[in-house]
Amino acid sequence: MSLGDALSIAGLAVAIYQIFRTGRIVTATHRSVERTAQQLGVYTLLLLVPELSLIEHQLDAAAMQDNRDEVKRLLREWQTRASELRGLLRTEPVAAEDLASLVQDSIALATQAKVSVDRGLVLHTATQKVRAACESVCLQARSVAAEVRSRAPAQEPTQGVWEDLVSLYGFKTERKELR
Repeated sequence: MSLGDALSIAGLAVAIYQIFRTGRIVTATHRSVERTAQQLGVYTLLLLVPELSLIEHQLDAAAMQDNRDEVKRLLREWQTRASELRGLLRTEPVAAEDLASLVQDSIALATQAKVSVDRGLVLHTATQKVRAACESVCLQARSVAAEVRSRAPAQEPTQGVWEDLVSLYGFKTERKELR
């Protein structure tokens, strides 16, 4: 065996090591992206609840003031934000089937109310059902948001990072808890 053969074998070993290391990097990155996406969903959910409450309040005020253009704008805004909430609820690990059903009903009622408003019906009457549905959604959404905020994380924030490092570098050691 010549020096060139030995160097070729050593180079092949380094290449194989790098391939395995790249696989571990991809796995660690994938886990990190999943954790980040989950946290982003939680934060978006927590931001949507006050927005929906504000729209609900403004819709009540606009209906009482008989402001037809503002009511139509707010009904469109409600449909948009409620649709976002409905989409988030599909991905969140909380039991929110009741809220999802209320959200879907409120979107349908908003569509009906827009038609009634366009027909020239009295705003207070035309929006009565949708305003009640919006209020129900807001109350239930606050409850779900409180549950999400108070829910203990499934793992410590540093635990996932530690597991990523272990998988990235491939070493196994005892992790000492700091308390």
